[in-house]
This record gives sequence, structure tokens and C-alpha cells, in this order.
Amino acid sequence: MSQTVPTSTAPLLTATQVAERLAISTTAVYSLCDSGELPAFRIGCGKKKRFRVDPRAVEEFLERSRVQPAGERVAKPRRATKLQPGGFSLLRAAGWKG
Repeated sequence: MSQTVPTSTAPLLTATQVAERLAISTTAVYSLCDSGELPAFRIGCGKKKRFRVDPRAVEEFLERSRVQPAGERVAKPRRATKLQPGGFSLLRAAGWKG
């Protein structure tokens, strides 16, 4: 959870409001807040503590979650495969000329 106080004048969002903005369940919002992926504040006392989220934190979360288009992705190097024992002799028996 975030330790800083929000500086924007926009009101803090409830878990339900965040869920509606992100089109996810409130349970998913609680999980994101608990894990720290979505910075939140716990406001209230006793059992009535509730999560509140700064609207800027929601926008920053969306930016961090953005998926790169396929053309911008860096190709992963292919891992060399190991041949089984007797692999070359089996390949040659199958007609490979390498």
C-alpha cells in the first residue's frame, strides 16, 4: 500500500468504482490492492476499514499494464534442443544429409 497522501483534488475512489472503471470484479480490485500492484489507502477504524484509491493510481496502473503491439516486441532467442542419444545416427537413418 502507498504511504503518501494524495495531492490531487479528485475524490478517492471506492473499490466498486475502481472495478467499474477497469471492468473487473471488486474481488480482483481487493487482490490488486493487497498485493501492492494498485496503491491504495485503508480508511476507517476497526472492522469498517475500507480501501480508497487515488484516480491517478488507477491511470498509472493501466499504463504499467499496457501490452506492447506485436511489432514492437523483442523476439526471444530460441533455445537449442538437445538430441537424444544416438540422435544423429537416427537422423541419418531417416535420410538426413547434414
